[in-house]
Amino acid sequence: MESISRKSLATNNQLLSVSSNKEQADIPVDTSINHYELPNLTQLLYDFTNKEQDTILRCFRTGNYNSLRDLPPNLLPNSVLKMLREKQDENLAWKPPPARVEKLTGGGLFKDYEYLPDGYDTFLKQKQDEKRERDR
Repeated sequence: MESISRKSLATNNQLLSVSSNKEQADIPVDTSINHYELPNLTQLLYDFTNKEQDTILRCFRTGNYNSLRDLPPNLLPNSVLKMLREKQDENLAWKPPPARVEKLTGGGLFKDYEYLPDGYDTFLKQKQDEKRERDR
C-alpha cells in the first residue's frame, strides 16, 4: 500500500511524499489553489448538446418564439448554432439608423424668418379694412 504525507507548510508549493516498497518519489503540489477550485471532468463536457434539435422542434410548436424563417435553408450539422450565433452578433452590433431630418441653413428644422414687431391693433385694423372693401 502507498501512503501520502505532506511535508512542511512553509511554502505555497509543497511536495507530496509517495512511498512504496519499490521506490520513493516526491510529487510537486501547488497549495495556492484549493482542492475545490481544481478543474474536473464536468468543465470539459459540453453544456447542452441538443440545442439544435430543440431549436428546430420549437419552430413547429404553438406559442413558440422561434420561427421557420430564422432557420438556415440547409440543415447541416452546426448550421443552426452558427445561425443563432450570427443572429446574436447582429443584434449586439445593432445601431439606431441616422436621423432622417435634415437641418437647414439656420441650424434648425425651419427656415429663419425676420421678426417684425407688430401689434394686435394692426391686425384688427386690417380686418376692418377688408370688411369695408367687401361691403362696397
